[in-house]
This record gives sequence, C-alpha cells and structure tokens, in this order.
Amino acid sequence: MKKFQLLFILVFPFLLSMTDSKKPTQPFQIIEATSQGWSGGLAHSGSGIKYTIKLLITEKKKVQFKKIWIKQQLEEIEVFSLGKTEKTVFTKGDSLIVTCNKKYIPLAEGTIPSIDSAKLPPITYIGICQVEYTSNKKPAYFRIGKFKKLAPKLFE
Repeated sequence: MKKFQLLFILVFPFLLSMTDSKKPTQPFQIIEATSQGWSGGLAHSGSGIKYTIKLLITEKKKVQFKKIWIKQQLEEIEVFSLGKTEKTVFTKGDSLIVTCNKKYIPLAEGTIPSIDSAKLPPITYIGICQVEYTSNKKPAYFRIGKFKKLAPKLFE
C-alpha cells in the first residue's frame, strides 16, 4: 500500500503537467457593458433597451463580430470602430463598440408574441447576452451575464 502511495505521489505531478490546462482566451478585452432603457415620445412608438459593449482587441488575430443574442433571441448587431476608418474585421489595438437596440412594440390586445426558433442561439447560455465572433475565421462565443444600467432615455 505504501509503495502505491509513493508511486502516486511521484507520478501524479507528472500526469498533471502533461495535460493542457490552458483554456482558449478571447482575443479582446471587455472594457464595459452597459444597457440603457428608452421610450419613444409618441403613442405606440414603443420602447426598448440599447445594449453597448466596449472592447479592445488585444491579440494579433483577425476578429469579426457576427451575431448577438439578447435574452435568448437573435437581434441585429452593429459594430463601430473608434478609429477613423470603417471596417468589419479588427486586429490588435483596435477599440470598438458592439451595440444592439432591442425594441419592444406594443402588441394588439389579446395577441401572444411568437418565438421564432430560427432566432434561438445555437448554444444555450446563462446570462443576458451571447455574441458570436470569429478569430482567424474560427467561430467562438462570449457571454455577458450582467450589464451596468444607465439612466433611461425618454424621447419627446
């Protein structure tokens, strides 16, 4: 029994060193994630929440942002570079903003909202948001569980 324990003590660290403990990392740093409710000034103009994610590309990889899901529903994604040029593929040192404006329009009374299964995320996630991106043309995802809430904006 003692021989087995000694063997285990000697071999276990070696086995641990052979495993790849590195997790793949995102090629960017999330600087800030905010949400801001808004309301239209006219009757039935609707309301919504604007989600904003500020990022800094930190690795020498070509990064492109493809899709965004808010509360499990696919929404339109917009990506803005803080640089002077318009581009859709970003590299090390680029600062950018990923936004989504989730709009809620009042439904007619008695109407049940439909759920489009084509808009559901391919990977179930926990949190508010999931973003699909490519890094050197390989697809990946990142999630945001909580956004910093800003004061609501009322349009007149």
